[in-house]
Amino acid sequence: MNRNIRYLIVLLLSPVFLQASVYYVSNSGSDTNDGSVQNPWRTLQYSADHVTAGDTVFVENGTYVGFSIETAGQKNNPIVYMALGDSVIVNEASNRDNIEIFLAHYVIIDGFIVENAQRAGISVLGYADDECVGVVLRNNICTNNGRWGIFTGYAANITIENNETSYSQEEHGIYVSNSADNPVIRNNTAHHNYGSGIQINADPALDGDGIISNALVENNICYENGKGGGAALNFASIRQSLIRNNILFNNYAGGLAFWDDGYGSGMGCKDNKIYNNTVVMPAEGRWALNMINTSTGNTILNNILIHQGDRGGLETDASSMDGLTSDYNIQDKISYEDTWLSRSEWNVQSGQDSNSFSATPGDLFAGGSDFHLKEDAPAIDAGITLIDVPYDFEGDARPSGSSTDIGADEMVITAIHHGSAKPSGSSLQLLGSYPNPFNSRITIRYVLHKPSAVEISVYNLLGEKIKTTVSRFRQAGTHQIHFDFVNFPSGVYVYRIIAGKELRFGRLLLIK
Repeated sequence: MNRNIRYLIVLLLSPVFLQASVYYVSNSGSDTNDGSVQNPWRTLQYSADHVTAGDTVFVENGTYVGFSIETAGQKNNPIVYMALGDSVIVNEASNRDNIEIFLAHYVIIDGFIVENAQRAGISVLGYADDECVGVVLRNNICTNNGRWGIFTGYAANITIENNETSYSQEEHGIYVSNSADNPVIRNNTAHHNYGSGIQINADPALDGDGIISNALVENNICYENGKGGGAALNFASIRQSLIRNNILFNNYAGGLAFWDDGYGSGMGCKDNKIYNNTVVMPAEGRWALNMINTSTGNTILNNILIHQGDRGGLETDASSMDGLTSDYNIQDKISYEDTWLSRSEWNVQSGQDSNSFSATPGDLFAGGSDFHLKEDAPAIDAGITLIDVPYDFEGDARPSGSSTDIGADEMVITAIHHGSAKPSGSSLQLLGSYPNPFNSRITIRYVLHKPSAVEISVYNLLGEKIKTTVSRFRQAGTHQIHFDFVNFPSGVYVYRIIAGKELRFGRLLLIK
C-alpha cells in the first residue's frame, strides 16, 4: 500500500474525524427531523443551534432566513457551512445581518448568495479583549445589502477569498475593521459599492491598539466603486502588510489610499509593501495612490498608477516621506503637499522614482476591462524582481523574462495564462464532496487557480485503487466530477486529487 495513502486512512479514521457530524438543510425539510440527507432540517438557525466543532452543514438550493452562530469550531475541526448548489440564497434575517458569526472561532461559510440585508450580508464579530479567530468566508456572493457586503469587527486571522461583493448601498463591499491582525483578503471582486470596494480600518479611536498588522491583500479586482467616497482599496492604520497583484479600474474616489482615519498622533499606515498593482483611474477620479498623514516607511514598487484626467499617480505629504521608497512604477504627475509635480521634478526633489516612466492604457493593454499586458507593452521586463511577488494575479511565475513586469500581469508568451487568480502558495483548492455521507453517487468539487493536468483516484481502506480518472488538462476555474458507487459496499473511502505537483486528500462515507 502507498505509504501516503496508509497514513491518510489512519488519520481520517482517527476519533477526531469520526466524531464529526454531517447535517443537511433543505426548504423541504423540518426542524423536527434529524438533519440527515434523507431527513434534512428546515432552517439555518436550527442547524446553528445544534452544531459542534468539526460538523459540516450542507445547504440545498433554495431561499432561507439568515442565522447567527455563536458556537466555535477548532483550528483543525472547523464548523463548515457549504452551499450544495449555485442558488442557495439568504435574503432575510431576524437581526440586522443576514449571516452573523459572533465570537464563533473557526467557522467556514462557503458558496452562499447573501442579499438585501438591513446592514451586512455576512458579519464576523468579536470584542477588543476577546477576538473572533480563524473564520473563513469563501465563494460567496453578497449583493444589494444595506451597508456592507462583508463586515468584520475584532476578527483576527480571518480569510476572505473568492467572494463577489456588489451594490452595497451605504458603504463598502468588504470592510475589515478594528485592531485585529493577520487578515487575508484575496481573489475577491468588489464592484458598484457606494463606498470603497475593500476597506481595512484599524479604528484608532476605538478599543484596542488601533493597528492592524500583517494583512495580505492580493489578486482582488475592484471597479465602479466610490461614488459616495472611499478608495477602491482603502487602508487606515495598517502596518507591515503586503498589497500585491490587485487590479483597480474605473473607481471614482481613488485607487489605493493609505492614511490615519483622521486620528493623527502618528497613526498612519506604516512599513507596508505595495507591489505590482494595476490602477487605472477615470478622468473624474482622485489620485491612483494616496499616502498621507504620517504614513511612513512604505515601499511602492512595480505599480501601474495611471490617471486618465488631470491628476496623476501618487499623492503624498511631508509627514509621510520618512522611509519612503518608490520606484519602477508607471505614473505621470505627483502631488506633494498639494503642489503638482512632473515625474522628473518629483525625482529631483525627492530622489524617488528614478526608474519610473509614463505610459497610457493604450500602450499597455488591449482595451476595455482586459488588463493583461500587450506583447509590446513597455511594462514588460521593466520592473524589479521581488521575493514577495513570486507570481502574478493569475498564478504565472515571476519573472517570465529578464525581469519582472510592472503591474498585476506577468506576460507569458509561450504559456496559457488567462484564468482565475492564484492564492498564496497553492494552485489547487479542494471544495469538498457532497452529499457526504452518500448512498450511491458522490460529487467532488475543486478549484484550479491555473491550468493543470488533473487526476482523481479513490481508494478503499486496504489502499486499493478502486476508481480513477484519466489525467486530463483542465483550465483554471471550478470543476466537479461524479463517481457512482452502486456496486461497492458501505464504508469509508479516501480520494486523492493530483494537479500538477500538488496533492489533496479527502474522506468519503458510503452508507447503504
